[in-house]
Amino acid sequence: MIAYYGYTISPNQMETVEGFLICRNVPIARTGEMEYLESELKLEGDCSKVVKVYRSPEEVFSKEALSSFEGKPVTEEHPPDLLTPDTYSIYAKGHAQNVRRGEGKWKEHVVADLHIQDESLIKAIQEGKREISCGYECSYTDNGDGSYSQHHIRGNHIAVVMRGRAGKQVAILDSKKKVETVKQPERKEKMKKNHLFFKLFAKAAKDASAEELETLAADAADVMEEAADQGTEVEKKEEEKKEGKENQDASSLDSKLDMILQLLGKKEELEQDKDPLDSLIENLTEGKAATTEAKVVPAEEKDQAACVADKAILVEIVKQIRPVIAKIKDSADRKAVTDSLISYITSGEVNEMEKIVQTTKENMAHAKDATSHIDLDACQKAYDAMNPHKNGGKKE
Repeated sequence: MIAYYGYTISPNQMETVEGFLICRNVPIARTGEMEYLESELKLEGDCSKVVKVYRSPEEVFSKEALSSFEGKPVTEEHPPDLLTPDTYSIYAKGHAQNVRRGEGKWKEHVVADLHIQDESLIKAIQEGKREISCGYECSYTDNGDGSYSQHHIRGNHIAVVMRGRAGKQVAILDSKKKVETVKQPERKEKMKKNHLFFKLFAKAAKDASAEELETLAADAADVMEEAADQGTEVEKKEEEKKEGKENQDASSLDSKLDMILQLLGKKEELEQDKDPLDSLIENLTEGKAATTEAKVVPAEEKDQAACVADKAILVEIVKQIRPVIAKIKDSADRKAVTDSLISYITSGEVNEMEKIVQTTKENMAHAKDATSHIDLDACQKAYDAMNPHKNGGKKE
């Protein structure tokens, strides 16, 4: 999953903490017919003659064409010639990323995310300069009817212009109204990684009955209490390992999940023939989401960004949380939490975390109160009375 960290200022635009502008889902090119001067095709003929040029989907969406635009410079208007390393610094004001074929309404368009770092171009875009025109190399064939077809399209740069050849739809999306400056909120307290564990149980318990919730919450309480009882000693060891390094507090927070993992045992596996978490890890590792729309990690939730912005971190979280899930006694509850983890990771949800944590803690407290009044000795005696191995073979 591709994720950009910053402040959403419109559905398809965001601002980074540095003030850079990211324009997401920008249609940068399209298929179909377009008009060129014959001289632009570098053909002999009348320099004022207009000819139609056809761009087929096979050429526009070829693997070579799409990948040739990946990472290429964004310019304001076209430079006099195709860019080279010698001229890059003169004209480049940003770059293109996540180049792919569009979907739905945009299925006949090449779509990309444009990262703009230049202040003057950011201002121009905010004031209404939105249309896009790509600079590229290609070859032409004569269709025999006065029109031509493009082949072997290879991108060089992407220009932000007042008027583009491909039309008004090939442009940076959202209103041309100048956006307001986004106020950056105060930084929140660091979020502990075990909040993810609470999140999973909250989602799993959403539609559970009172009895199911009691069992699920009790299991969660057992896991977290066991960690709390021995946490001080483990935290001390972790801090000693990190002694002398900068950002020691952050390292300690990152080691919380490792501490729980150590307490619960590293070699326990989920009791399933095919663990769905394996597929999740494979998907994260393969990077299949690179051709899809990028997500925005809200900078207003700085502490939560680390949970979703880096796929490598997500893979480690999945691997490390598995033994914790395996500790859940009831198979249905264990499946519910597994499904919640998969849903959480793949959707990138990190909303109302504190509220969910608080609610889950309260549910766990209620469940503990309910179980504290149970006469365990009486329960054990009742069980023994029904157990043929302990009651001399009598059947109740």
